[in-house]
Amino acid sequence: ANIPLNPTVHELAHAQRKQVSLQQEWKEFTLVDNTLKQQLLVAIPALYMSTLKSPVTGFSCVTTKQILQHLYTMGLADLNENDRCMKLQFNPSSPFELFMKQIE
Repeated sequence: ANIPLNPTVHELAHAQRKQVSLQQEWKEFTLVDNTLKQQLLVAIPALYMSTLKSPVTGFSCVTTKQILQHLYTMGLADLNENDRCMKLQFNPSSPFELFMKQIE
C-alpha cells in the first residue's frame, strides 16, 4: 500500500484496513493451498510423486501448483516405464546403490 509522506488519520486507517484484508487473504490462500496439497498427497499413489519428493524435506518445498503440473505432464509412457522399472528383478550381487536408483 502506498502511504503518502504526511498521511492523515483517515489515510492511515484506510492503509491499515487494506493491510489487514491482504493478510487475511494470504492466510486463506495458504490454508486452502496446504489442504489441497495434503489431499493430493493422500489421493495420488507415491509411485507417481516420487520424483518430486526430496529425501531430506519430503514434499514440504513442493508447491501444489508443482504437483498439479507434474501430474498433468506425466504421460502414460512415463507411468508404464515407472511400473516396468519397479517390477524389475533385483540382483542381490549388484551394489545396493543400483537398487536405490531402480526404485527412485
